[in-house]
Amino acid sequence: MSLDTQSFEKWAEVYDIIYGNYKDDLDFYKKEAHMTKGKVLEIACGTGRVHLELLKEGIDAYGIDISRNILKVLIEKARRLRLTPKVVRQI
Repeated sequence: MSLDTQSFEKWAEVYDIIYGNYKDDLDFYKKEAHMTKGKVLEIACGTGRVHLELLKEGIDAYGIDISRNILKVLIEKARRLRLTPKVVRQI
């Protein structure tokens, strides 16, 4: 199975529209992150649906994703919320 990163870059255009408002699992992730009492790594952080909520809670969260475009969306959303995400593109 090959990984087509260009497909992920195109997906950024609709990803947040489809998944951005889903909140049913946020309490679970926030609870788990608080229990770590340390840094949290979110793999496939996407447009920040969970990641930004962790930052709002004061959790020292880091994120990685395969898509530059998806991370651009996350960073812009963080800017509007006056949050400083620690995210990188990782293949």
